[in-house]
Order: sequence, then structure tokens, then C-alpha cells
Amino acid sequence: MAKEKERIQRLLKLISAICVDKCSALLSKFIKKGARIDLEAISYRTNDEILMRFNMLKKKEVVASFIDFVGDAKFKFLFFVEDKDSQQLTNLILQKNLETEQDKALYSTSAIKEIANILASVCTNVFSRDFDIPIKPSTPFLKKDLLENILKEYIVSAAEHNNLILMMESVFIVIEHDIKCFMFIIPLKQTEKIFTKTSLEIGSLDKITA
Repeated sequence: MAKEKERIQRLLKLISAICVDKCSALLSKFIKKGARIDLEAISYRTNDEILMRFNMLKKKEVVASFIDFVGDAKFKFLFFVEDKDSQQLTNLILQKNLETEQDKALYSTSAIKEIANILASVCTNVFSRDFDIPIKPSTPFLKKDLLENILKEYIVSAAEHNNLILMMESVFIVIEHDIKCFMFIIPLKQTEKIFTKTSLEIGSLDKITA
């Protein structure tokens, strides 16, 4: 079982590296600024460990987009950014500063939903085209709330009463503006069987991920 989990983590590391590279290039074009996405971790964590990871930010208000990856494999995707930074991101995309509160609220939510949709589409394309795991993203569901509440909702939707959750965590940084966004992908429990099969078909992941 330990070896199987290790193989799955190595496969996800490979997939994530490809996703991160493609997302960085596409987002830089979209926001017309240099963007970097760092792969922070791929690991099994408990619910409490996930919440503790963002303990310092848990009372911050964020704008979050929830997306389901559906198809041969199933995942829960989450993208979020602090509310104040969502407005600056929107300004970068539109190439102008929004003045009224109504415009800020309207356009910032649309911008976050679009960014999340772009990231999700890139990731599902990597799974489908490069690793023959056909999946596609659902329509984004947007929510503004305290990060603590967002993470609890996300974990509950993905945990399926498991003690350990396999999480892919990435940080999206807009260079020059110090804007940090976060992206998570959690494969649901039954998906791990597909990863095991795919890793065996690929062959030696030691050589690929060295």
C-alpha cells in the first residue's frame, strides 16, 4: 500500500509539473503580466493539517471558485484569492482601474471565475491528452467568504469520510504586484485506482520524475 501511494504521488508530481508550466504561460498572457505558479506540495494530509496550513489567513475574506472535474476520474478543484487582491487582478485583466463599488463587485467575480476556468481547463486537458484520463471541468461555482469557511466546505466535499486526503497545492504569484492566489486539486478516493493503473502503464516513474 505504501509503495502504491508513493507511485501515485510521483505520477501526480509529473502531471502537476506539466499543468503548472502550461498554466503559467497562459495566465501571463491573460493578465498581461508575468505570472509564476509554484508547485508547493503533493501529499496526504488530514483535515486538521490542511486547515492549519492556512491558520494565519483563515479570517481573511477571499473570493473562491469551486469546480468539479468529471469523467473517467473525479477531482475537486479550488482556486481562491484574497478579496482585496481580486480587484487588483481584475484591473490588470481589463487594463484599467474600476471606480464604482458596483463595477468592482461585478467584474472581480467574473474575473476570478474566468481565471479559475482557464486553470481548470488547462489541467483537465493535461489529464486527458497527455495521460489518457478523459475528464472535463464543470461550471465554476463562485463564493465569497472567510477562508476558514471556504476550506472547510472544500474539504468536506472531497474527503468522503477519509482520514487522509491526497492534495495537490500550487501558488500563483503575479510578479511585480505581490498578488498570491492558491490552487488545489483533490482526487476523490475512487480515482486513486485509475492513477495506479496509469502509473503502471507509463513504466518507471523513477526515471520520469528524477
